[in-house]
Amino acid sequence: MLVTQNTTTNQDENFMHLALAQATHALSRKEVP
Repeated sequence: MLVTQNTTTNQDENFMHLALAQATHALSRKEVP
């Protein structure tokens, strides 16, 4: 990630990464009883 990025863009990316991680975690929990 570039240091020159916008703080807004940075927050948006962090949010997207967080949502993706949560979705992946939920899927893995569903697959493994």
